[in-house]
Amino acid sequence: YTNSVSGGTPCADASTFTVSVSSLPAGTLIYFRAWATNDTGTGYSAESSVTTQAVVPTVTTPTFADVTDSTATLGGTVTDAGAPPTLTACGVEWGTSAGSWPNSVSGGTPCTAGSPFTVPVTGLPSSTTIYFRAWATNSGSATGYSAESSFTTNAPATPPTVTVSPATNIGQNSATL
Repeated sequence: YTNSVSGGTPCADASTFTVSVSSLPAGTLIYFRAWATNDTGTGYSAESSVTTQAVVPTVTTPTFADVTDSTATLGGTVTDAGAPPTLTACGVEWGTSAGSWPNSVSGGTPCTAGSPFTVPVTGLPSSTTIYFRAWATNSGSATGYSAESSFTTNAPATPPTVTVSPATNIGQNSATL
């Protein structure tokens, strides 16, 4: 153990005591044990541990590009990885109703703090407003989300309709088609 904190209250024979500790690193497994000293010596508890809460990443600027009738490139920017500061995944969530994102796609690249990331999304319904938000998760399992954005997918491409009229002006070596 590299740090020691004293001053917990109450601290009397056969009592429970607590000590508040601050400045612990976020999203980190901390090992600790309690100790008490009296005129006959110092006693120690068994080792225990606690994981401090992680700080969620900050994700901004939801983006969309290359929209077709069923695909789009979506993304965002991670402005702060949170704590611990290692990002483990980036992606987007999307749906067809505002405030509801039942579909999630991960694998955004690059997934680094300070850089925008993009994710190719397929299987979008055509001629539909798509609501989405970007997300990033750090190694403390904390996930941060961007604000919601939206776009509309294109109508499906339809080939031209071609009709054939009967041939006219039919000659020995020619015809009007």
